[in-house]
Amino acid sequence: MKRVFTSIIALVGLLAFSQSGGKKNAATNNPIFEGWYADPEGAVFDETFWVYPTFSDDYDKQLHFDAFSSKDLVNWEKHERILDTTKVKWLRQALWAPSIIEKEKRYYLFFGANDIQRPGRNSYDPNNDINHFGGIGVAVADNPAGPFEDYLGEPLISDFYNGAQPIDQFVFKDIDGTYYFMWSEGNWTNGTYKVAYAMADKATGPYKRIGTILESKENDIATGAGHHSVVNKPGTDEWVIVYHRRPKPNEDRNHRVTCMDVMEFNIDGIIKPVKMTFTGVRSKAGNLKD
Repeated sequence: MKRVFTSIIALVGLLAFSQSGGKKNAATNNPIFEGWYADPEGAVFDETFWVYPTFSDDYDKQLHFDAFSSKDLVNWEKHERILDTTKVKWLRQALWAPSIIEKEKRYYLFFGANDIQRPGRNSYDPNNDINHFGGIGVAVADNPAGPFEDYLGEPLISDFYNGAQPIDQFVFKDIDGTYYFMWSEGNWTNGTYKVAYAMADKATGPYKRIGTILESKENDIATGAGHHSVVNKPGTDEWVIVYHRRPKPNEDRNHRVTCMDVMEFNIDGIIKPVKMTFTGVRSKAGNLKD
């Protein structure tokens, strides 16, 4: 079955470490790399797996993106500062939620910036509050590792539509198949955060909500699992879900780590509940060349 995964364009409110986010432990694969990172976008370019996350910190410190690449989903190479405020002149704070797509050997990186909050007050004035201008931007590069340059010199989308804040975008190529529309529910700052999905026969719907597939239980190893992406191992029907979670007992809202676990389906196409693990993805989703 061909499966197409989509996500919400704009939504309001939308290895391994020690439990406190310490150094990598060779016995486990989750988190998949060191550091506080969230909102991971997964992609495959030329038989290499890529993850583009948000640098998880206070809004006024989220001023750059790093990227990570791997051939085997276990060993990761860090590509530092693929995009930052020196390349996006209208960016002042809160660079987050990257999403990437390739077209004709160029790589387009979409992102949210400036955390605009007030509908109807988005005209740019450098003497006023930075929240008056921002939204969803796009940058471009000739290599998935960057460096990326601002493509438009202004946001692609800077207005509120139906009360929705222009953040947390997602972009995908339509390859026709059953469509899975996925999003996060709950509050991103606590354990209510979880992943839900719906299904449809057309990209435009109508969609039927199926339920949640990833959420923290009382005895789980982390809380606040969400803001994910899904990637297919090329040439197979094997899938992995890339997401962030908040390690226990840490309760800082920005102390989030990027993790990866196997995502499986029933024969009827329904997604099985995903279990959070320290083991992560090993041979099951192994080398992308297998």
